[in-house]
Amino acid sequence: MSTSKTSCILNTDDGYALPVVLLISLIITAISMSMSLVTRSSLATAYDLKSRSRAMMSAYSAMNEVMYRIATATFNGNLLQVTTADGTTQDWTLYGKPFTLAAGVTVRLRDTGGMFSPLSNPRQLARLAAYVSGQDNITDQLIDTLSDWQDTDVFKRLNGAEDFEYRSSGAPYVPRNFFLQLPEELMLVKGYTPDIYRKLKDELVYWGSPTSNYLTMDEKAWRALLRDDNLVERLVAMRERGELTARSFQELTGIKKTEYQLLAPSGWIQVSIRAEVGKARDSITAVIFKKQLRNKPFMIASWKK
Repeated sequence: MSTSKTSCILNTDDGYALPVVLLISLIITAISMSMSLVTRSSLATAYDLKSRSRAMMSAYSAMNEVMYRIATATFNGNLLQVTTADGTTQDWTLYGKPFTLAAGVTVRLRDTGGMFSPLSNPRQLARLAAYVSGQDNITDQLIDTLSDWQDTDVFKRLNGAEDFEYRSSGAPYVPRNFFLQLPEELMLVKGYTPDIYRKLKDELVYWGSPTSNYLTMDEKAWRALLRDDNLVERLVAMRERGELTARSFQELTGIKKTEYQLLAPSGWIQVSIRAEVGKARDSITAVIFKKQLRNKPFMIASWKK
């Protein structure tokens, strides 16, 4: 009798043991998988941080390299003649054509005389804004609203906007009546929509040359200001072949040099650096004023990280 009872108890214990063992195995497996995922995530984070750090250092190193090359370079027409580390010379373009400085590092240089500033050439900026918007009939409005935003009086221009126009449109602000403090402020000016700003932003510069240089403008700016696509295509081809000079430009367009409209580099150069390491990206944009002085070869006018 006692033997039968003992056998029954043993069988019952065996029935519970298997689920317990399976449960413990599942728990151990889950913990192992969790630890594996945490480890992978930590490794991925560490790799990402390493890549970001390397991209940041590459961008800073490239900017230092470019600043030194600019400081020791000379202007060759509308190009920058640079002496490289191995003693050879290169011509760097000043109209935004990208080139590779090192593995994963891309550089773009632009003479700010070929760009557009709300401070120094607001009328040309308004013409470009009207062009990218596809609405040529708003050119006068954009010229007047930008002027009203920056002048110190409260008198409205014919197509402009002062306090009343902003308040009646529901805007929670009125014109600054002073110069724009940064390019993004342009979106507050009546008529300059976020969509227009998005199409303009690569052409905008805040600190830069007070003069314009048609020879270092990009194709979009030429199309906006010259309004002759065939002429623009010819100019683009000539510039790519290195044949575009101040004289040939004047002969083709009829545009002459003036006090504020020069056909030579301004000395104010926007440098855009982009560094890539794996999936990490880092970029720096600065405006450098190149001076022909031994003790002060350049000045940094702006720096954006």
